[in-house]
Formats: sequence, structure tokens, C-alpha cells
Amino acid sequence: MIEEWVDLCDEEGNHGEFYQVSSLGRVRMLDRAVRTKGGATAIRKGRLKAQTLHNNGYLVVGYTVNGRLKQRQVNRVVAFSFYGQPPEPGMEACHGNGDRLDNRKGNIRWDTKLGNAADKKLHGTDNRGATNPRAVLTERQVDIILDLAALNEPQNEIAASLGVHRCAVNHVLTGRTWSTYTGMGS
Repeated sequence: MIEEWVDLCDEEGNHGEFYQVSSLGRVRMLDRAVRTKGGATAIRKGRLKAQTLHNNGYLVVGYTVNGRLKQRQVNRVVAFSFYGQPPEPGMEACHGNGDRLDNRKGNIRWDTKLGNAADKKLHGTDNRGATNPRAVLTERQVDIILDLAALNEPQNEIAASLGVHRCAVNHVLTGRTWSTYTGMGS
């Protein structure tokens, strides 16, 4: 596969005069002339920019624009650099294969929030049910809650038997949480 490089562009319209983005999702800083403390001009050698994993699961890269550090998600930098501004306001830079670490040009596209949510559901990368980092209950516990509630077991007794707060049971039964869950066998 041939790696294609283009000038970096971001959502603020910043064009990285010293930065480029590749079709493989890599970012590099180009060679450039800098002034030394003595006033002489020296060449600063270009290099690949390190990408770090943000706590949201996306790779981010840092670069400077007019002396100010910017940190952006690599998928968005790839989308802006190769495809320009999104066709409609609010569109998201989506990963076609669901892998947040795969920022190749061919895997990134602009899509609506709804289209991105459909992708996440298709790839199993949405944060619903037990995959939600804030989930208190497992799917098995939700099944038990639903079964015991169908037998008219009091919520406080269901909660005590599972070792969770009564609110967790109430939220399942009122649809505040786990509203899309259809059961382990579904």
C-alpha cells in the first residue's frame, strides 16, 4: 500500500504548515528552519509525531499552530485533511470497521451522529448494558431482577439478594437503565 501524505487540516481551518497527515493515519512534522538563541538559522529535522491513547479510546496527536499547542483526535484530523469540512454541521468522523485505533483514510468517513450510532451497534462498540463503563449490573443480574419482579418480589429484597442498592433495581424496572436489553438469550 502506498502511503499518501497531505498537509494537516483541522476543524478550526488550521493548516499545518509544518505538519502532514498520511493515508495510514500517521502524522509527521516536516523539516523546518528555526532561529537559534544566537540568531542563526538552523534546520530542525522532521519526525513522526507520537500518538497517545485518550481515555475516550481514541488516538490523539499534538501539534502547534501559531505557537499554540493543539491536541486533536487522529480520526478527525484524517477526515479534515483528506475530505475537508463535513458536508453537514455536526457530522462525525466515523470508523468504518469500528476500530477506534484504525485511522487509515479508507476507514474514516463523515457521517451523522445517527449513522455513527448505527455503526457502533453493528460493531458491538456501543456502551450499552454491561459494556457501559458506569454499569452497576451484569446481564445475569438484570435477568434475575426481571424474573423476580415478574413474581412480585419486593424491590428491596431483590436488591439485597444481589448486593446492590434498591435504586439499581428500580432503574431497571422503570426503564431508566437497561431499557434496550432484551435478555441473555436474545
